[in-house]
Amino acid sequence: LLYISLFSLLFSSCVMKELYEETEIPVTKLAVQINWDEIIGENKPQKLTVSINGNKFEVNDGNQLDTIEVEPGNYEIYVYNTPADISINDNIIKIDTITSSGNVKPNPGDFYSATENVDVTINTTTEVDITPIKRTRKLTIITLITGLADTIKVQSVSGVLNYVSSSFDIKANKEEGSKPVDLSFLADTF
Repeated sequence: LLYISLFSLLFSSCVMKELYEETEIPVTKLAVQINWDEIIGENKPQKLTVSINGNKFEVNDGNQLDTIEVEPGNYEIYVYNTPADISINDNIIKIDTITSSGNVKPNPGDFYSATENVDVTINTTTEVDITPIKRTRKLTIITLITGLADTIKVQSVSGVLNYVSSSFDIKANKEEGSKPVDLSFLADTF
């Protein structure tokens, strides 16, 4: 009887240990790395927003979001910055490309963004490498008047700049609101 009791006690403690080890809670993690290797000769933003399924995190003067614990599943990851002339509402970036006087701003700010979808499996750390793309460009127009003996007589020059986008959809990863913009240059700017 003593052997049976001792065997039962040993066996039950082994079973309890196995049950405990099997019921440990798995930890699933997501690590986001911002890759600036392809951005050469440009100033990278000091602050980025990383949106993961609607939860926003700030990355200040760095390249990496701290590893976060997540549930297994599919995640939409958006990375973007917000310069002074750019605002965001419901994943739509609005770019203020026109001045109050109706002229095109030569540089509304350097706007970068990237979009990734990633599947995260249980009990793993999924690493995501995201490369932001510059979405805005500086506009420089040089007007040269040639062939006239007296350029003082030219009072203005006008034209149209086509396909100026005023917004960008981060989710769809595409430009919106493309339209022509009138350009005008007055004599005092020559």
